[in-house]
Amino acid sequence: MQIKDSVNVAFFLKLMAQKKPYKQAIVFPHTKDKQGNISYTHYTFKQLDYYSDLIANGLEKYGIKKGTKTILMVRPSLDFFSIFFAMFKSGIVPVLIDPGIGIKNLKFCINQVEPEAFIGIPKAHIARLLFSWGRKSIKKNYYCWK
Repeated sequence: MQIKDSVNVAFFLKLMAQKKPYKQAIVFPHTKDKQGNISYTHYTFKQLDYYSDLIANGLEKYGIKKGTKTILMVRPSLDFFSIFFAMFKSGIVPVLIDPGIGIKNLKFCINQVEPEAFIGIPKAHIARLLFSWGRKSIKKNYYCWK
């Protein structure tokens, strides 16, 4: 293991996928029944590594590459974690902004960061277009459907 590899959290995902492929890596609430009981879904380390590899390859082919400042606006989910790890694997710079800060502040933050790419659910893309978030800097848009 080289030191430069060990400072990227994605290195440890790959390591865990080899050492403990079937151990749960991400556990996430999935549904609630009528009594309010929550059922959970999960990814194992092997699954998270696999899906994040697929996404990393897709992002790179699409042109979102190492060093690209990228806004990520996807609801917390298994997809969110897969995308987040894919970004680390690719060396993409994730920019997370809490949408709870309000429309005006979101626009200010996005314009300050000058991201080159935007990954988000359709609702986030609609807001990006309506409110002109990052109009001058964002060149690549990637849609997530969940």
